[in-house]
Amino acid sequence: MKIDRDIGELPSPKNTIFKTLVSPTIINTNGKEAYVFFIASDDVLPGLMVMENSLRRVNATRKRIAFVVSNVKTEAILPFIEAMNIEIVKITPKPSGFYKNYQPEYERWKVIANRFEMLHVFEGYNRIIALDTDMIVQKSVEELFDEHIWPQEFLAATDNIGCLQTTPGIINGGLMVFTRPTKEMYHELMSILDERVYVLGGDQWLFQLLFSRRAIAKKKKYLKTENIIYPVKDHVYWSSTLPSNVIAFTHRCICNTTIYKMDEPTGDFEKIDKLHILHFISFIQDQYRLINGEKLGNHKCLYYAYDLWLNNFKEMRILLEQKFQRPLNFSHGQPM
Repeated sequence: MKIDRDIGELPSPKNTIFKTLVSPTIINTNGKEAYVFFIASDDVLPGLMVMENSLRRVNATRKRIAFVVSNVKTEAILPFIEAMNIEIVKITPKPSGFYKNYQPEYERWKVIANRFEMLHVFEGYNRIIALDTDMIVQKSVEELFDEHIWPQEFLAATDNIGCLQTTPGIINGGLMVFTRPTKEMYHELMSILDERVYVLGGDQWLFQLLFSRRAIAKKKKYLKTENIIYPVKDHVYWSSTLPSNVIAFTHRCICNTTIYKMDEPTGDFEKIDKLHILHFISFIQDQYRLINGEKLGNHKCLYYAYDLWLNNFKEMRILLEQKFQRPLNFSHGQPM
């Protein structure tokens, strides 16, 4: 299967000749720190391959954990997850209606409610960083494990609504940091869910509400009002205040001149290269088109980002093919 694309005069992403480690180098943190990926379907495997490969490229040193909702589809890809030296933690999905008051905007987001379970499953961890599998890490984010730099109980990336602006008070669930999660936090969240019906864009809103209330209860001096329901500047992981400028953003916004002031249609590749994280929202369908050689996007700036994704995918696929000693051809779902 040919997946290379003719992208004309597009500048190649830096370091495209990868030096990915066969196994990640994990430091000894007594198992108390980890990157956590939520897995509820086999469709996320290509994205997980890209995420893991990109973490190895930036020499990420904390262990990786796949937080897997056990079902027929996820069971089928467990051998591939294990082959990437990612630890697997399986949970049984809650029965239909268990989170009845969580009513997300889209039906497909209901399964994401199982991420609430992270709070008690990872009790005993000092800190976990929950990452979506539709992202690429370009620069290390391990500073987020350092509580001397980031002492907050909860951190998250800010969100871009409609690619027009970074909206104060709104977080993106693609990058969330939890400090010493506990069963107590989980039960507090369940109490919040019992209060009323929440029609929300995603589970991150409820995490945000939980930790806002916890901050208010602790009477943090940086809270400006007692009835605030969103974490405020010093409590949320704001991209604008980070010394290392870690940003998660959607692929639809990568070349948006309003936010990133890039020179369309050529794009400012240096600015993309400086970002720590690229977030390819709603990329499940597009990833298979990309793998099968289709040219996506409408200008070179997007080609750059997609080429970066594809190079990471190809590198990890080679490693997996070496381990399984057979070609891996991807369509929707698990490799064939």
